[in-house]
Amino acid sequence: MKFRGSRPAAKPSTGAPQTTNPRRPTAEPEAPGVAQPNRIEGTGAVGVASVGSGSVGSGSVGTGGVGGGAASGGEDEWRSAWAQDWPEEQWEHAETGPDADATQSLAADDWDDDPYGGRESRGRRYARESMPRPPRRGRGLLTVLFVLVILTGASLLGLRWVQRQIDPPGPAGEAVQIDVPKGTSTASISKLLEQKKVITNATVFRYYVQIKGKGGFQAGSYRLPVNDKFDDVLSILAKGPVPPDTHKLTIPEGFRLTQIADRIATLPGRSAAKFLEAAKSGVVRSEFGPTGSSNLEGLLFPSTYTIEDTDDETTILRKMVETFDQTATDAGVADAATGAGVSPYEALIVASLIEREAKLPQDRGPIARVIYNRLAKGQALQIDATIVYALGGTVDRVLAKDLHVASPYNTYDNKGLPPTPIASPGRASVDAALHPTPGDWLYYVVTGADGSHSFATSYAEHRRNIALAKARGLR
Repeated sequence: MKFRGSRPAAKPSTGAPQTTNPRRPTAEPEAPGVAQPNRIEGTGAVGVASVGSGSVGSGSVGTGGVGGGAASGGEDEWRSAWAQDWPEEQWEHAETGPDADATQSLAADDWDDDPYGGRESRGRRYARESMPRPPRRGRGLLTVLFVLVILTGASLLGLRWVQRQIDPPGPAGEAVQIDVPKGTSTASISKLLEQKKVITNATVFRYYVQIKGKGGFQAGSYRLPVNDKFDDVLSILAKGPVPPDTHKLTIPEGFRLTQIADRIATLPGRSAAKFLEAAKSGVVRSEFGPTGSSNLEGLLFPSTYTIEDTDDETTILRKMVETFDQTATDAGVADAATGAGVSPYEALIVASLIEREAKLPQDRGPIARVIYNRLAKGQALQIDATIVYALGGTVDRVLAKDLHVASPYNTYDNKGLPPTPIASPGRASVDAALHPTPGDWLYYVVTGADGSHSFATSYAEHRRNIALAKARGLR
């Protein structure tokens, strides 16, 4: 049977004492003689409906020994438990809000199971479901943890990647040459190493060098393996550049320019033609060469040179000319006019003739004196070495038919000195040209098996020396 009124019928109770809801004011006492609609009062075992004015309320039989006090107390106990879980402001919303009438007019049988052991009205359920939910702190914590996991994983992957740059997997490869120019910064060196595949990342290497407190690497050539560890690379760079691969090049005294070029061609990657082209180009000049001349014949100093792999033909040529200029300067060639009465360049021409004619050191000074004496008398020098040069240096012995070869270097037909030196003189020949041995000799000829010369002041004496040479099988 349905009862309608301000609230549903009281819930059954086992007689618990009445509990007043502290959150709600106590109901006003009923006026005597005034009927209270929809109110059930217990009278022991039987509940009798009170009679109102002009209306009769139907009674209901209580079962299980339910009394009126128990009914009232049970309701208040239930509301007290309800109020403990329902904030004050929610009470106000439920009773005074726009849905208050609908809530209070619910039928008694429109109740659901109550978590407190009774039944829950739709009004209560509506109020409970409309209550604001507390913030879901668990979901926010999970989000933070998820982000932290992602960041941690990314950091670990990043550290792993950096470690692979510092210590790459696999063995190091073959060594390659890295040339570091002067003034190259650490950043530029890092890029060179990356380009040569010695390292895989120039930026990481540059920061690694800073962390390690390294830097200030020397300019020069380095040999570094590809795919190498950063620490090994730093160790090699810290030791400085390795000495470049070198080759020894010996230029004998008395070599012509073409012979020197042929020696240059024996070096790896060098060309005789390129060397001669550089010598004739005028790019390299000697301070003792005549004005307007680019001919370097006789102005390359004969010696043993250390040639680096990076030295090209022009570089080698410059080394030889600079060495010759320094040697000639030290010998005093610039003062040749004072000592020998000739220009510096002419003194060098005389020195080249001495170099090609003298076989023994003791003959250098007398040969120089014969040259100067004949020049002084206006006689042709008649030096076989000039004929050999005029013939291109292709003969070992001068024949009678060769004495009249048409060439400015033919000192049989032409008086005076040849136009240029005919070979590169050594320091001893330069000294002899500057300081000839005193004497009146005008002739000389080889008379000894060791290459020694006999000198004569007259042609008759010279003829006797020639006969001696023939007798000895030297002519």
